[in-house]
Amino acid sequence: MSYVADILPSNWRRATIGEIANVVRGSSPRPAGDPLYFGGEIPWITVGSITADNTPYLRAVSQTVTAAGRERSRFIEGGTLLLTNSGATLGVPKISLIGGCINDGVAALLDLPESLKLYLLYFLHTQTQRLRGVNQGAAQPNLNTSIIKSIAVPLAPEKEQQRIVAEIEKQFTRLDAGVAALRRVQANLKRYRAAVLKAACEGKLVPTESELHRQRKTGNLEFETGEALLRRILAERRKTGRGNYKEPAIPVTAHMPKPPPAWCFASLEQLTSAVRPICYGILMPKENVEDGVLYVKVKDMKGDKIEIGSLHRTTKVWLPRFNGQKG
Repeated sequence: MSYVADILPSNWRRATIGEIANVVRGSSPRPAGDPLYFGGEIPWITVGSITADNTPYLRAVSQTVTAAGRERSRFIEGGTLLLTNSGATLGVPKISLIGGCINDGVAALLDLPESLKLYLLYFLHTQTQRLRGVNQGAAQPNLNTSIIKSIAVPLAPEKEQQRIVAEIEKQFTRLDAGVAALRRVQANLKRYRAAVLKAACEGKLVPTESELHRQRKTGNLEFETGEALLRRILAERRKTGRGNYKEPAIPVTAHMPKPPPAWCFASLEQLTSAVRPICYGILMPKENVEDGVLYVKVKDMKGDKIEIGSLHRTTKVWLPRFNGQKG
């Protein structure tokens, strides 16, 4: 299986993994979870432990097998280059720094020169997506040892391999530092955003109407206070309310800070329509209904936006509950 460039530097050559390594596959004791085989003191290396992070090395695992489990699996020594070979996460290489047993979703590349392991690991990372596209006609993607052995590798001279690996790791270190800096910036932006909203809601973001009034030094109030605005909202609410209108709950302000001059507190119910009250959403929307009514799930809410394109639809029988009218 060749995915190597047609033209290589003059002092490089092509080789298959089968030519430079002894490829073997792991094995899993059956039945899975049997205490006769699992729960001992021998590390149990699985696809999940290999794909848990993006680092080159496997340093520890959370699962173990017994001596009997080892007899039904394959034990590898520390320092072995591994490659996941089954499932959606196949094609991920990692060098295990611990000895342990590998399951049947993992292949080991044995007898590799020490100097070649990191070089081959980084090369295999470039092949992951290609390997996942290999179609053997099986329901689940799978790489047998023959396929792994046939993978073509561009082999540079040993000293050049070392320089390539050193440069890759230098660039990766820079990238990791950039990612860390970006995360710090994102965290700072999140805090800044929260601070802006807090200042806005406390009357500290822009001059309040009361402050502007004092600056004008006029004798009459020339603005609508919060209390006046609330009275106007409630009057409109009563006007549009239907029969058996019920006054909305008043805000609980016992532990709230004092609002800025001319501001007041209001409850959410006071500010919402009397005919479209606050209520719980749909608890069990069931299957998607093609011509139904759009509904919003928690996962559709990204920050302060709703991902409209991902919304599902539910039956229209829910419609009267949320729009306050029949039909």
